Parts: sequence; C-alpha cells; structure tokens
Amino acid sequence: MATKKTARKTKKFDAGFFAGTVLEQPFASANKAFLASIGLAEKVRTDVEAQFDIFEARYNALAKDGEKVRNRARKTAEDARKDAVSGAKSARKNVEKRFQKVEKRFETTIDSILAKTPVATSKDVDKLNKKLDKVLAEVAK
Repeated sequence: MATKKTARKTKKFDAGFFAGTVLEQPFASANKAFLASIGLAEKVRTDVEAQFDIFEARYNALAKDGEKVRNRARKTAEDARKDAVSGAKSARKNVEKRFQKVEKRFETTIDSILAKTPVATSKDVDKLNKKLDKVLAEVAK
C-alpha cells in the first residue's frame, strides 16, 4: 500500500532529467519535503497573523478598559477635590461667622466695661489739655 502511494505521488512529481533513474525517488522525497516546508511556513504565517489579530483585539480591549478606569479615577478625584473645596468654603464661612460673633461679644463687653469705668475719652483729654494750657499760660505770666 505504501508503494502505491509513493508510486502515485511519484507520478505527480515531474522528475524530468532524473525520471526512470535511481535518483528519481530521492528527488521526489526532497521535493515533497520542500513542499511540506513551504506549507508549514504558510501555516505558521497564517497562525501568527491570526494570533496577532487576537492579540491586537485583546490589547485594544484592555486599552479601552484602562481608559474607562482612568476616567473613573479622574472623576472620583475631581469629585473629591470639589468636595474638599466645598468643605473648605463652608468651614471658612463658619469660622468667619464665629469670629464675627466673638468680635461682637468682645466689643459689647469692652463697651459695657468702659461705660461702668470712669475712663476719659479722647474728647475729655482734649478738654483737659486746653484747660491745662490756660492754667500754665496764666502761671507763666
């Protein structure tokens, strides 16, 4: 059976110059090996191209997923920044309100203390200086 296949394949091989000689069979085998290597090279090329296409599709999908993650992270960071700014503004307003209340209490307290204590005002000091000037002027005469 093996000889029939070989005989058939040898018929397909055009031995040309070596037909009917001892070298016909080795050249037929070498030709078959050469054709098999070309077929293998083509198979490898198509498999590599297919694998590359799969790799490229996966790579692009991963890049899109990465972009989505980056956009979510940016949005989260931006939201956190906005919350922090909003919180800082709110805290600043609260501090300003409290400061105004404390300042108002302080002024009220000082005013009530000054009202109860006989402390001269700048007008009183000016009047006193004028009187003193008059007295010193009279003494100097």
